[in-house]
Amino acid sequence: MTVPRQVLAGTTCFVTRRCLERRFYLKPTPAVRQVFGYLLAVMAERHGILLHVACVLSNHYHLVLTDPRGELPAFMQEFNATLARFLNKLWGRSENVFPGGSYQSVDLLDAETVTEHGAYALANPAVAKLLPRSKRWPGLWSAPASIGRKGTIFERPPLFFRRDGNLPARATLTFTVPPGHEPVAFRRALEKGIRLRERVAIAVVRQAGEKFLGLKAVMAQQPGDRATGDDKPSQSIQRVAAADVHSFPTRR
Repeated sequence: MTVPRQVLAGTTCFVTRRCLERRFYLKPTPAVRQVFGYLLAVMAERHGILLHVACVLSNHYHLVLTDPRGELPAFMQEFNATLARFLNKLWGRSENVFPGGSYQSVDLLDAETVTEHGAYALANPAVAKLLPRSKRWPGLWSAPASIGRKGTIFERPPLFFRRDGNLPARATLTFTVPPGHEPVAFRRALEKGIRLRERVAIAVVRQAGEKFLGLKAVMAQQPGDRATGDDKPSQSIQRVAAADVHSFPTRR
């Protein structure tokens, strides 16, 4: 039996949600980027979630966030359910977008681990061998320079959403600096971590005699296509991460 998820108010988390069968339902089209940014902004404000980092690839997404009110499960349920309904409408389908079960969430217990997971998320386009420079990814990607600064306004998509519905006509997506971090230092640390992971990805691709997939090939993929290779999620689910073993909570 899976151990119940412990939800504590004020926790900073690294959250991952993958599409069913690793299919490309989150393909980085303008419509997908718009709805993801819009819903993320709306649901984060509704549930008091502080967003720090986001990267949306074609078949999964990563978030680094802080949950001041202990509403992460409600936030994820409402966000994913609404997003899935929109994607089904967009792609002309009616089956599940996300697999049964829940999202993966890792509690980040210290500042170093928050930065490491943030850099990992933002370097995903390079690590996944899609593009050598992650900032060129056309999907939703929170540039380090935007964190702690003015947000981006996303209009409510005309598809699926009613004009007279209960969701606002527009919403502002803002990425904040995580608690305990100094803004300039955090942005610089993220940029450094991204560059390091990109250099490693480029070296790995060259050593293997391979090439990055490239933007043209990414956009040519169909939503029903699925990823191949070794990017399956780990069988073990990590719940807590910290640079210092003494940061882990004591089990009683």
